Amino acid sequence: MVVLTANNAELLDIHYHSQIKGTNIKSRLKLWTPLLKSASNPNDIGLLVTYIKALTEFCNVNPRWATTALRKNCEYLTALSVKETDQSTLEDVASALRAAFKVTLVDNENEQHKMGRTLECYSMSVFLLALYVHMRAYTLAEGILQATIQYHDNIPPLESSPPQVQTKFLFYKGCLKFFKLDYASAVQCFEQSLDVVQYRIPTVQFEHIMAYLIPAKYLHSHKVPSSAVWEALPKLKELYSPLFLASRQGNWSEFETLLKTRSALLSDSRILLSLEAMSGIVRLNLLHRLWLIKGSPKRLELEDFALSLETAKVIPQGVPALEAAEFYIAQLIADGEVKGYIHDEYKLLLLSSTSAFPNL
Repeated sequence: MVVLTANNAELLDIHYHSQIKGTNIKSRLKLWTPLLKSASNPNDIGLLVTYIKALTEFCNVNPRWATTALRKNCEYLTALSVKETDQSTLEDVASALRAAFKVTLVDNENEQHKMGRTLECYSMSVFLLALYVHMRAYTLAEGILQATIQYHDNIPPLESSPPQVQTKFLFYKGCLKFFKLDYASAVQCFEQSLDVVQYRIPTVQFEHIMAYLIPAKYLHSHKVPSSAVWEALPKLKELYSPLFLASRQGNWSEFETLLKTRSALLSDSRILLSLEAMSGIVRLNLLHRLWLIKGSPKRLELEDFALSLETAKVIPQGVPALEAAEFYIAQLIADGEVKGYIHDEYKLLLLSSTSAFPNL
């Protein structure tokens, strides 16, 4: 994709000169020379940043066509930047994209151009969100979401954007919820993202969304995909299915082994951190299995669960087994995974007579 050409840079120069009266030749050459040079090397991020900064300024003069050119070049810049690792370069890109995003939030200069500029707002936000997630600058990404909320009266609704833009915006919104361990909200965003574009066959984008949705849904409600979904996504089945099985069986040693072998396969370390959070589900199923073996009683001795934890090698080194058992059960009760309370004096778990394990 070659965006920059001598022709469109020259055209931009002509429009710019026609709008800004009195601009001298020296100023024009100083502004546009880098753009003409960039035509011979469209992959030069630095020159592309310069071009986009100039386009951003130009949008204040003639937003009708300049905003479209700005969006296309920002899209190209983002595609190049998400492969970049140099922090200084990424910060320069972020600065250029932020300025471009701000231009599309409002258009006070000319009312008739309002919709032309603000229609690109969500496209620009997607470019910034993609870059910030790549940079792991999640707080800055949250700021972009807040800006779209703050200026919602000035910009068209998300639904007026192209479907691909809606899908990506909702996906990145879901990612930020996922990273904050808000799995319920993450699931909602990912499912909305899939609903926008009805995928008849699995695509790369569909698989990318499902790579987050599947663990988010399991961590939120312990639900696993249907056999039809697994068949459509064999790579994700190989990645997640054994982990889910070990988790549901309360098989801690198997779960730990699988987690270690999959760490190299996960390109996103935040997914790995979330999978590590599944250890709580392993302990829950371990407690549930003990409860079933004991005949589903209303009382469980903490010592029995402590023994199960020791056998499964779940307890950190140096931590007394009984203390670990009490701590893990208290955590499960606080998370709403177990209904009951701990009798501290007698070291008993007193369970609810109905739905002792509401999510199992």
